[in-house]
Amino acid sequence: MTLTPANATTYVYDDYNELVQPILLEFCTAFQILEGGFILCGNALTLYAISRFTSLQTTSNILIIHLAVADLLGFPTIVMYILQDFDFGLTDTWKLLVCRICIFLVHITAYGNSFVILLIGYERCLYILYPLKYDIYITKCRLKCFMGIMWLVVAVLSVTNSYQIDSVVNGCISSFYQEDSKQVFSASICFFQYINLIGTYSIIFYVASKKCTKTVAPYSIIQKAQSNGIKILKMGMCILGVFIGCTLPFYIAVFLVIFGVIHIDNLIRYSPLLRTLWCMNYWIDPLIYCWRMPEFRKAFHKLLLRK
Repeated sequence: MTLTPANATTYVYDDYNELVQPILLEFCTAFQILEGGFILCGNALTLYAISRFTSLQTTSNILIIHLAVADLLGFPTIVMYILQDFDFGLTDTWKLLVCRICIFLVHITAYGNSFVILLIGYERCLYILYPLKYDIYITKCRLKCFMGIMWLVVAVLSVTNSYQIDSVVNGCISSFYQEDSKQVFSASICFFQYINLIGTYSIIFYVASKKCTKTVAPYSIIQKAQSNGIKILKMGMCILGVFIGCTLPFYIAVFLVIFGVIHIDNLIRYSPLLRTLWCMNYWIDPLIYCWRMPEFRKAFHKLLLRK
């Protein structure tokens, strides 16, 4: 007869944890490394094209520069993800630091993308409604100062969120998005961003379309300005669609965890897939520039062929 200790635990075999989870983690990590290369190449090419070709150095493309900078921050985010997923012998202090940096980067890229996308819509709306007075109201110097203030606000919000973590328990995501009422405010702000972006872009596009259809002016400069404004506004809507499609599933899962609909373990299980989808937002934007704007397409073609 075999005696079993009273404090012995029974081992339960789980197909998902033993087979699927390691493969999923390795596949998502490999794909995220590939995404990191796409992020660096695509957004660096965008910044280099704007700096080299004077035809791209317009007031509206200042917003594209800041959007590319926000996307470039996705690369260190991927590095932090890999550091927290694999055990590199880090002490608890370093794990806490990595976790805080990871949460900071996630929020600064999310806030930065959403604010810049919103500003693209407002800027194009002013360009369409007041094409002759646009250069008086919106100058490069004013826009740069405004963007500096925006990044300061984004940094403060991101630091506030990252320092809510006091210890790392069962992974960074588990430590931050717990079933705790203090996280409801953070997640609610993220959902308010989506509602604000969708509502604002709908109103802007409706007003801009009405303005273009009612304009019967002999001035070709007005018609050209409105056509160009609608073109860039449509590009902004494409960027908005990609941003929502890539990031909204993550926040939906977080909200379900906060309100106890699903357990935190389920979020941890599928977090590699959610993070991979999130990181796609950082490298798809340069493809949208190339698709929607012939100026960027020609510039990319010249740079890649070294003309």
